[in-house]
Amino acid sequence: MQPTLLVGSPRHSWRDWLRTHGAGRDILCLNPDEPDLGFPGRLAIFRDGKPIFTRFFGSLDPQRSPHVLIAALAEALPQLREGALVLTFKFRATPILRQTLLLISQLVGPERILVPEGLELSRHGFPVGPEDVELSAAFPAIVHHAQRKAQWLRLKESGEIHRVFLRDLPTEGSRWGAGIAMNADLLPGALYLEAVGTTLLAICPQEPDPVLLARTLDIAGCTRAQVASPEDYRGILCAFCRDSGEEFGFGFIREIDWEGQVAEIISTAIPPAPVRLLRVGSLRIDDRGRELGEAKPGAI
Repeated sequence: MQPTLLVGSPRHSWRDWLRTHGAGRDILCLNPDEPDLGFPGRLAIFRDGKPIFTRFFGSLDPQRSPHVLIAALAEALPQLREGALVLTFKFRATPILRQTLLLISQLVGPERILVPEGLELSRHGFPVGPEDVELSAAFPAIVHHAQRKAQWLRLKESGEIHRVFLRDLPTEGSRWGAGIAMNADLLPGALYLEAVGTTLLAICPQEPDPVLLARTLDIAGCTRAQVASPEDYRGILCAFCRDSGEEFGFGFIREIDWEGQVAEIISTAIPPAPVRLLRVGSLRIDDRGRELGEAKPGAI
């Protein structure tokens, strides 16, 4: 029995439907903004209410990293039992989200596709004809936000503090850690410098002098600079991974000592954690569970 694809919607909720029809079935959640099934900011397979597979997303917006959605789906599909339910992100009428939804439907090869009644979605291009389903209305935004906040506080309370050494530790999802570290003394006032292709990433508490920055670009052989503040990384969602890419901890960065190259991270992993890859998101969370917004693409 092939999976059933459930199309998410900003104005509808699958909560009651899943309570009625989801018992005993695997649920693959491809909605990073879903607080009912676990921590937001990640994608997961839930079996009997517990996650048996997770894939870090680090954002609430599916348009942020649609390639990660597809990668997570490809990895999760072989692990699903027959008759599983695949819940997608909250669909909005944008070209990238429509294309991503079509790709998901083609990869899943569902027996049925269920769409909330009233959702603005073209029915063309799917492998099987979508069926309208009457669902309850979604909670108001303020309630949904409070649900996520409760999950962030749970993450903080259930996590352990880890000291992670960053030198030579690869990262994924961030400009930082993707290039070649340089001597920070090349730019007065900088805590950290890294050449990422033709872009120089400069971590600076204050905006650097334009003349000195231009000189540093010449020395580094870069054509543009991306200046970030240490504050930009405080509270950023992240995940610990093994060499294989398998995740074993989800949390957020509390503080980074850029000069010593050590990060203090709150994570669900059990210390000591042999981190081989650090996945970095874009959403920042403070110690009180408040969402501080998302970093712009490429900003960190």
